[in-house]
Amino acid sequence: SDGKAITYASGGDDYAIPGAIIDPTFAKAFDGYVTAASAIDPETGRYYAMAEIMTSDNPTTNKDGNYKLSLEIYSKKDGQNVEVYGDARYVYFDSNKQSGFVNGTRNGSISDMACAANVISVGSYNVRNHWSSLDGYVYGYNKRGENDDFPPGEASRFSSFGTLADGRNLPLVCAPGASVISSVNTYAVNNPELGYTDAGLQGKLKKGDKTYYWHQSLGTSMATPVVAGAVA
Repeated sequence: SDGKAITYASGGDDYAIPGAIIDPTFAKAFDGYVTAASAIDPETGRYYAMAEIMTSDNPTTNKDGNYKLSLEIYSKKDGQNVEVYGDARYVYFDSNKQSGFVNGTRNGSISDMACAANVISVGSYNVRNHWSSLDGYVYGYNKRGENDDFPPGEASRFSSFGTLADGRNLPLVCAPGASVISSVNTYAVNNPELGYTDAGLQGKLKKGDKTYYWHQSLGTSMATPVVAGAVA
């Protein structure tokens, strides 16, 4: 599209977008719009396309959700590799058990900040999925049916990874990141606006006139200090 956006919309009072193509077939399935544009990247010389999707099922003609929005890619060259990424906030790829479609993967979700040369990229793996708190109860992560969201010893499901164009597989190393119990800022705990309670605190130590607290958290931001400390 040479960088020019093309929009398909359902129309009506909510989505009467100027310049959009009002498509009856699209409107039968969805309320909303899909905008796409393509161009050649001036730095890499590669062709790329971007799409913005804002849809919900039409409550009248698609109330059971039987119509799905699909992405099909056609290439003029056999064996050509095409990579597609979602923003991970509102869009994910699911085959919905339809022939010819595939599920998405988190491979390739590694942050661009972690792709630079001469850096140590750190991922997270699970070390615990439950913990005791100061209120006397034991808490843990939710389960999806019988599946544990954070099975100990496995890579955390939020931890990004990927194979780069130059062949490197990242992250370089994984460290404990879910769940890690670490010190928490005393001023934050004592600030009523932040809502800390005994249920959210896992330990405390009173020394002199000051009380120190510990709190469980998760993320690569918890795993990275483990590696930094080991390197130091």
